[in-house]
Amino acid sequence: MSLLLVAVALALSSAAPAQSQPAHAVAGCYAVSVGRWQPTADIGAYTRQRFPPSHVNLTLRPGIGAYAQRHFMVVPALGATSEHLTMYWGVAPDGDVRIVFEGGVFGLAFSLQSSGAKLTGTARTFWLGPGSRFPEQIAPAMLSRVSCNPEA
Repeated sequence: MSLLLVAVALALSSAAPAQSQPAHAVAGCYAVSVGRWQPTADIGAYTRQRFPPSHVNLTLRPGIGAYAQRHFMVVPALGATSEHLTMYWGVAPDGDVRIVFEGGVFGLAFSLQSSGAKLTGTARTFWLGPGSRFPEQIAPAMLSRVSCNPEA
């Protein structure tokens, strides 16, 4: 398991659904944008997993899966689709919003700060399993609140 995944897991460990008061202010639908990944690297078949759904709903429902169930579920929203098998989020003790998208052996970890109707920060790639032939990549990330109603 990569060091980044362990760090994300520890940071989110106290952000379980029981700690939902700050999460209520964050939950809802967002348009997701990710900037240019650095360093630039060809990650082959995992390229599509480097990008999250274009729109997500940060729900207040427990995630699905052994680890994700201790956090809140993320679901694609407004017709978006995802290459990721597991998606979850939480509010870390420092107040940052952490979102994780896992796709088998590859994943994304977002660390974001809330600023009005936007969440801004960084996205990082991580690899599950022993080692990786690809470097960790970092990109600026922003989630902008949108209506969960497609007709709004």
